[in-house]
Amino acid sequence: MTAALLAEASKREISFSLLDERSRTYHFGEGVQGRLCSSSANDLDSHLGATFANDKRASHGLLARLGVRVPKQISFDADSSDATIKQLINRIGFPCVVKPADAEKGKGVTSNIHDFEVLKDAIGVARQSTAQNFLLLQEHVCGSDYRLNVTAGRLEFVVKRSAPVITGNGTDTVKACIEKLNASRRLKHMQDGLSAEIDVQDVEVLSCIASAGFELDSVIESGRTVPLRRNSNVSTGGLREEMSPAAVHPRIVSQCLSIAKTMRLDCCGVDYITTDISLDPLFHPGAFIEVNFMPQQQPHRARDLMQNLFADHAQSTIPCTLLLAHWSGESGQKAADQLKLLMDQHPGATLACPLLLRADLASCLVGDVQNSVHFFCHPNELLLNKSVAELICLMTPELLLKRGWILPRSRIKILNMIPPSSNPASKALFQYLDALDSSE
Repeated sequence: MTAALLAEASKREISFSLLDERSRTYHFGEGVQGRLCSSSANDLDSHLGATFANDKRASHGLLARLGVRVPKQISFDADSSDATIKQLINRIGFPCVVKPADAEKGKGVTSNIHDFEVLKDAIGVARQSTAQNFLLLQEHVCGSDYRLNVTAGRLEFVVKRSAPVITGNGTDTVKACIEKLNASRRLKHMQDGLSAEIDVQDVEVLSCIASAGFELDSVIESGRTVPLRRNSNVSTGGLREEMSPAAVHPRIVSQCLSIAKTMRLDCCGVDYITTDISLDPLFHPGAFIEVNFMPQQQPHRARDLMQNLFADHAQSTIPCTLLLAHWSGESGQKAADQLKLLMDQHPGATLACPLLLRADLASCLVGDVQNSVHFFCHPNELLLNKSVAELICLMTPELLLKRGWILPRSRIKILNMIPPSSNPASKALFQYLDALDSSE
């Protein structure tokens, strides 16, 4: 998704820069118009909302207080004895779900558990996927798993997710069927960037195969379907099918949008399970399971995400003026007067100049102007600064010829305070600028 966002920004001529490689956070746009984005998350997503979404125990409690239907859930010590676990399951009942409170992408989640031995195995799997000392035991909700993707208060699209299965043909072994499935998944991944292969050594995969009465070398009779996982998360091999938001009952849509707004998340994925998402949840069983503040999305959704950040190109840019002068010698006082007049005409502008010119500007920067000027080492500092609504930058011809400017010529206005009979650098610069203007 990140690569697709960068490509979309380039297509729209929106500037961007990498802020943090570890979190893959990028800055898009300029100054006051700038936005921060990491994959599908952006700077309008509340930190507290993201914190709630990352903690399944906390988000379950918030959803329950909001009044939407959620499954019964108990948190318990990961080292609980068999007797304690049996007491807990008496409160939740079979079938049930075990999951870590903090894991992502379906890691450590086992659903549709029907007996105590499978439950104990599921607890062991969940413990390996979390650093916390407690797990969640949850009521299993029957039906299909739907990811409701919300952006800027709108239900943008819906994904129906289902657990992976293989179907026998009377000839191929279980392992061969999985290999064929993985081959199709690899092709699918090239299209959607999300589809994942099935790991034949995965503990839950082997458990599902064994529960169906098979081993990896067993041949499945023709037409027989064997489930490979008990959860439908796409990251662990689940199948995905995009649906129109119009297929979702209006009450579910309203509840979903309320969840996103309450958690202060501009972009999120809300998971809902039901046997029929077109029916009214007041009269048809279903439940909200969790909220994801950075949901996985296909690369072709980059256009919608960038459109959410910037409705048009103008919303990503700020006015920029380069003021050219020699900034020293006899012209110093004249330059100072012109500079003061310019700043009076642009009261909200940020006055900036390269740190290299600080000594040359000593005679020009007087009074309030001296205290407000922003010295920079690299112009990207100015485009990153959210307080910059308009930029006026002081430059010399020599420095502009040597270093250039971070924005394209079409985006900047140049005010020339240099006499026509100036030095060779000035003449060379203006010949170069004239050539750029004529090419555009």
